[in-house]
Amino acid sequence: MKKVRKWPYVALVISSLAVSTLLSIIAPRTSTANQPHLSQLVTILLTITIIIPYLAAWIFGVMSWYSFNRLVYDGAKKNWAYTKAFRFIASGVGLLVADLIGFSLFGSLRNLFIHHYTAAMYLTIASNLFHVIVPLVAFVSMYRGTREMLRQSHYAESFGNKLSPVLLPTAIFVGFFAVMAYTNVVRQFPAAHDQLATYYLSDRWLLGLVIVPLALTWALSLRVMMDTERFVHSLPHNLRSNLDKFFYGLVAVISSSIIVQALTALGNQRLQDIGLTALLLLIYLFLLLQTAAYWLIYRGAQELRHSLKEVRS
Repeated sequence: MKKVRKWPYVALVISSLAVSTLLSIIAPRTSTANQPHLSQLVTILLTITIIIPYLAAWIFGVMSWYSFNRLVYDGAKKNWAYTKAFRFIASGVGLLVADLIGFSLFGSLRNLFIHHYTAAMYLTIASNLFHVIVPLVAFVSMYRGTREMLRQSHYAESFGNKLSPVLLPTAIFVGFFAVMAYTNVVRQFPAAHDQLATYYLSDRWLLGLVIVPLALTWALSLRVMMDTERFVHSLPHNLRSNLDKFFYGLVAVISSSIIVQALTALGNQRLQDIGLTALLLLIYLFLLLQTAAYWLIYRGAQELRHSLKEVRS
């Protein structure tokens, strides 16, 4: 297995920051018209206060991805029993980081083309599909990883117990999301020429392309969370605290995912109605959860890697 090098991860953060900064400088000029009570300076300052926490989440996210890949590399050299499981988890973490960065960049691009209906429509559809499909693939990979972990532990007899425990909470989340999405008056068409619709999809396509994949994603994510907790209890005490951090980071990732999808389903019209202060608080809550999530995942991977250096399968 090839050695994991830092420079591609550093390059990813720097390039993402450069693109995001460029778009944030240009985007307010097209979006200020939607907020006539805000000056250009205030709009730019608010944008900066959002970009900085986003950047922190990106940095910790890329660092957590790097740390899990290092863990896989070390495991392959020492033939650890859980190397294969870590490889699946590392892929899932990488995809979640890609979704985090891509979601922000898509949002900035949409603002740039807000006055071009066709471009804004396709960018919105692409953004929503990206933000639905990538997390789904990520949690499929992580689910494979946690199931592989359980195969190696004394909880292997529970392998047949898969998605049934998560059906009720998933149904509640999906029902709540569907109500918000289908009562969103701007889900298909924008309210004005200088605004964006939420999905630009018919109700049938919204169900098939957004709601159903989200249901699968949330079910898998909850199952991954439950499997991780079960696996944590099978570990020695010196390893348990490290994987606990990954578990709590995972909880924060899932929570922030639900929050951002709920905010998206509300639509621009209702988001404007709740007021700028409340909206900013929700955005900062989401960013705080994202940053804390990837910091916990990073710390867990780092400490687990150092602890496992002395453990042989």
